[in-house]
Amino acid sequence: MSLQIQKILGDIFTKENVAYNNSLVTVLSVELSRDIRLATVFLSIFNSNEDLVELTFKQIIGNKKNIRYKMGNRLQAKYVPELKFELDYSLKKYDEINRLLKK
Repeated sequence: MSLQIQKILGDIFTKENVAYNNSLVTVLSVELSRDIRLATVFLSIFNSNEDLVELTFKQIIGNKKNIRYKMGNRLQAKYVPELKFELDYSLKKYDEINRLLKK
């Protein structure tokens, strides 16, 4: 079910995106609680301006209710889990290490 949620949220952020400050939002993974009432969603947000990354993340959190509603319309499950968003910086760190190794 976590893969299904990841795919749905990925589609919401890419296809139904209302331009989050021209940032690229990627759903890296989703972890579900045992009772499937809470989904922790790990996001990666790419933007050349670091301040806009934080602003974009705050906008996503503020829009959580609408995102959950859209997800619930497409999710084939008895319960629609609450969403908890977390920023994941692993891809950014990987990119920075890769850039340093190329020097």
